[in-house]
Amino acid sequence: MEESTEVSEHNLVEIVVISFAEYKRLNANHANDWLERVDKVREQIRRELGGRTLPPSEEIIREMREEQDVQILENLRRYWLGCLSLRGSL
Repeated sequence: MEESTEVSEHNLVEIVVISFAEYKRLNANHANDWLERVDKVREQIRRELGGRTLPPSEEIIREMREEQDVQILENLRRYWLGCLSLRGSL
């Protein structure tokens, strides 16, 4: 293992300086790991879906936003009703 240098502030390591050769060696070991993981997850999802298709992500996001809007408006309504009832009791 080659020598490394740590640069820290407030006892937190923020930078580790290693030689380019060491960086290449470390990076070469993991270069395609993420791609292999993505492929495995895609295959697992295909198996679990069993031929079914998922709705478009835009549709899911739109529905979630609509639900969130309803919740926000209901909370605002409750808040203002609470304010009005307090105002009436003064």
